[in-house]
Amino acid sequence: MTQPIQTLRVDHRYSPMWWQTLICLPDDPVKTLVGREGQFFLDFGSGGPRNFQTSFEFGLVEGSEWLDQVLPDARIPLLVTHKQSKGFAIEETTFLEIPSDQEPKPKAVRYDGFETLTGWAEPSIPSDPAFRDAAVRYPSGSHEASLEVHLNVDKFGSRTIALGFCEGRHPQPGLRRAIAQVEGADAKEIDPVRDFGANVPGVYLFKAHDTDGDGRILISIKYHPDTHFSVETDLVSDLRTIMLSALWSFVGPVPTSERIVAGTESAKADLYAPGKDLLLPHRRNHTLVRVTNPTENSIVLHPILSIDGVQTPELVSGRLRIGPHNWVSSALTFKSIDSVDGEDSHATTKSAGIQGTGGRHWVASMSDISVDAGTSVEFAIVLDRFSRSNPSDHELRSSRDAMADMGAWWLASGPSHSAIELPDPSAQRMVDSCLRNLFQARDERNGLPSFHVGPTIYRGLFLADGAFMLELATMLDRVDESRAGIEYLRSFELPEGGFNVIDTYYKENGLAAFAIIRHAQLTNDREWLKTKWSTIQGCVRRIIALRRTTPKGAPNEGLLPAGAFCDGGVFNNNRPFADYSNVAWCLSGLKWAAEAARWIEETHDAENWQAEYDDFRRTFQLAAEKDVTPDSHGNMYLPVVQGNGDNHAPPRGQWAFCHSVYPGGIYAQGDPIVKGTLAMLHDALVEGVVLDTGWMTGGLWPYFSSFYAHALQWAGSGQEVPQILYDFANHSSPTLVWREEQKPQGMGYEEVGDMPHNWASAEFLRMVLHGIQIDRGSELHLLEGLPREWAAPGAVTRLRGIRTPFGCIDLDVTGEATDVRIRLKFDDESNMPGRVVVHRDSWGEGSEVTMTVKSEINEVVPRAH
Repeated sequence: MTQPIQTLRVDHRYSPMWWQTLICLPDDPVKTLVGREGQFFLDFGSGGPRNFQTSFEFGLVEGSEWLDQVLPDARIPLLVTHKQSKGFAIEETTFLEIPSDQEPKPKAVRYDGFETLTGWAEPSIPSDPAFRDAAVRYPSGSHEASLEVHLNVDKFGSRTIALGFCEGRHPQPGLRRAIAQVEGADAKEIDPVRDFGANVPGVYLFKAHDTDGDGRILISIKYHPDTHFSVETDLVSDLRTIMLSALWSFVGPVPTSERIVAGTESAKADLYAPGKDLLLPHRRNHTLVRVTNPTENSIVLHPILSIDGVQTPELVSGRLRIGPHNWVSSALTFKSIDSVDGEDSHATTKSAGIQGTGGRHWVASMSDISVDAGTSVEFAIVLDRFSRSNPSDHELRSSRDAMADMGAWWLASGPSHSAIELPDPSAQRMVDSCLRNLFQARDERNGLPSFHVGPTIYRGLFLADGAFMLELATMLDRVDESRAGIEYLRSFELPEGGFNVIDTYYKENGLAAFAIIRHAQLTNDREWLKTKWSTIQGCVRRIIALRRTTPKGAPNEGLLPAGAFCDGGVFNNNRPFADYSNVAWCLSGLKWAAEAARWIEETHDAENWQAEYDDFRRTFQLAAEKDVTPDSHGNMYLPVVQGNGDNHAPPRGQWAFCHSVYPGGIYAQGDPIVKGTLAMLHDALVEGVVLDTGWMTGGLWPYFSSFYAHALQWAGSGQEVPQILYDFANHSSPTLVWREEQKPQGMGYEEVGDMPHNWASAEFLRMVLHGIQIDRGSELHLLEGLPREWAAPGAVTRLRGIRTPFGCIDLDVTGEATDVRIRLKFDDESNMPGRVVVHRDSWGEGSEVTMTVKSEINEVVPRAH
């Protein structure tokens, strides 16, 4: 019997109440965000509005009401915000101007973010005044921090670089250790207290060289990976914070370190830059405002700029200066600035409970505008950030030209491409936006791409999130970029092997092994994997060593030590417990490592690791069978904490369990633990998303949907994937980005995590790709999670150049009246799958169909058996 046609569409019906969207370039260090109501948010982490240093928004003395915000083209980060006021319409179009190649390059540019400290240290000897202050890079949520400076030089140029430090907080050595890497020079371990003394300034010298001829010398300072703290200590973030007091560059003779410290030789330097004065690249942002008067009477409006923050704005020659590095200009001259106590007396568009406030509030009045009946008035508001000089005025025409150039640039040079083509335009928009957001959130670290989760609290390396972003980049045939990202990941490897980026996050060792091996598998490159084998060996050694430290006779004997950090809402709160979350990923990583050892014929490792895995798996099974427990529906599930300690909501922290089903593969098909735990998750669905899986009680973690759907698909329930995919998409904002966690509709404004949250972007793309094609060992399986609408008559779904363990594939799925035509092409005849299997559960009826394997397949599969 034919199943009824589903009605699947992306309409953002479960959108978070508040959102913010990036408008920056790919790999841009200046992560400018635009809020739901058209606000600019600048410099996160400063205690101002929504914890940004500054926010400002166009408004009117007459007040205005927010209507909506849209993204006209998902490939282009241009936002249109609509408001209304007393019968007339306001349209605000906001975007970043593409920087001009003609703009003079400053000698030094900071590339990690813009955070500074003044009065940080009190030097105990006469010294350059820069040693009192510092450029700062605070750790992200992963405790990873890297301060980056690019020095522009002549091609293949050489310099002597002096990096100045003065530790102003900790009196003992060994606490703030770091690694300084300067292009062309050997990396140095630095410890200012050990090498100079507390509150004693000093410099480290490097013979630098532009080794790759790109006209820049890269300078990177990051915390020393061999830094061990318990997760409970409040010093972790502080001790992994990087501070740079000053930078000098010398072309000729180099003064002594003592004279550089004293500040007497700065005039002889090719470059002298106090750390607090190292600026990010110049960026110019525009908001084109169009006010339309549909009435029969002329009106005079009184425009304002509503400003919140911790820096007092100043009026300078008709422009606003907010802090030393942000200038706001407009054809409508700024006339005055007034400080406003308490809530803004002018009704702009702030929504109670949605926009958090912090710092002070000001209103900048602009010159009045007159709008004749039935006409519109347009003007531009231009934000210049990190300009090295007082920016010039801009005419409306130049803003319009900048908008046209920006759109053309993104369509020609942006990361969106035709690798994935879907018949549903609403789903296609999600695909295009997800891809763009991944590269906007990414950063360059020491010349290597680092896929970052978000632009604010999660702007850093996370091995869990990063592993799947790297897998996605490889699937999209961005091999060089994903390999470079793996090299950045490997730079955090401990000297003894393994990883500890987040303290006691033992699962990092399984995740890192998976990330590297999966890349090798998708590129079918055994030789490349051999060059990284020492990292895999280090991960395995660390997993084995951790197993050996568990106490005999304890419930976690032979598993992993108690007191680890679980994540996903499960934290030990200074009371150590044993968990299955870290176990799941260490087991998964060990399984991947043993299989990879066989693949590259590392026989000794293969035998030993398989034996270790078998013992680990048996130990886990015995413990898990004791701990499975019923939920309120009678589903027998495995809690995250051994013994169900703290009695967490059953779904909480189950992300690693889902990963252990896929891609971990540690369970046999039909395993009762998988069946019961997936049933528990199913019974916790609200708005199509599992409730209470993360940090927020009564909250939704939308991209957990991908983990859940992948586990369902791997366990044989691929027909459930399409609805989950669309429910996941419908928790995004109208600007096609996600918050990490949010409340169900009508349950409040609470939110958790970063936004845009780009593990969510990666997971949406992985769900789409794996729903269409997924490798299962030596087999390629097709259409397990294909939505019924994507196979409707006339619908065409295409993949182009998608990497699989069987090489790159091109796939066309064309819906016809009674069947579906499949065209599949492999680019490597020497590496074909053993079987190609087409599933019909999600879009048709009947059993799976096995296709004849050949380099080009063109076959018809009936909808029903």
